[in-house]
Amino acid sequence: NAPKGPLPSLQSPATQPAPLKWHPLQKSPDFGPIQRAVVKRPSNHRPRKGRPQRGSQPRAAHPLIGQVLPVEITGLSHDGRGVGRHKGQVIFVEGALEGERVDALVIEGNAKALLARLQSFPEESEDQRVTPHCPHYQTCGGCNLQHQKHEAQLQAKQKRVLQQLSRWADVVPSQLMSAITSSAYGYRSRARLVVEWQSKSGPILGFRQRGHKTVVALEQCPVLLPEFSELLPQLQALLT
Repeated sequence: NAPKGPLPSLQSPATQPAPLKWHPLQKSPDFGPIQRAVVKRPSNHRPRKGRPQRGSQPRAAHPLIGQVLPVEITGLSHDGRGVGRHKGQVIFVEGALEGERVDALVIEGNAKALLARLQSFPEESEDQRVTPHCPHYQTCGGCNLQHQKHEAQLQAKQKRVLQQLSRWADVVPSQLMSAITSSAYGYRSRARLVVEWQSKSGPILGFRQRGHKTVVALEQCPVLLPEFSELLPQLQALLT
């Protein structure tokens, strides 16, 4: 008579082989080696604009980079740069003011605009330009219009707002209220400071350098409230 129940295994649990485990990055005993699928694009495929294609050549540098150009400044951008034109192309000059004729060194450029640094003043705006009060102004990126008189800053900002209203909303106010004013210095009650470790000097407390990620160490900040500016050396001492 045949025994009842399931047949006993011919191998003991210790001698039974372990179940096969398949990993997507390994060869599979069931499916064979994995192959990468190759997708062929149709012959009429057009690459999306604005994205560099694989194997494309890098763009050549703008031919005006490194040259000093005479520029007449006709306005200010939203970030305080002087705006002018060179042979019809827009050029932004850092440190220039409206109404000035300057010599500018081109440092960046593309088909739409050029970016330049101020080199000299053939015609300086004496009624607008002043000496910056902050000793860190040339390197610190916290402020960008301390070289312009406070009253001229208000007029430039008001002009900028009116231009945007006219351009984007087709609105021309019939009457303007007087601008809300405050002291040119010692008015800011909030600031975001950055701490950076530098190999030579250790931890540095300050603001980002203009146009860079490097931190500029601050001993004072005339724009902050006086009681806040006085805390900068103390905070720096705590870090060291």
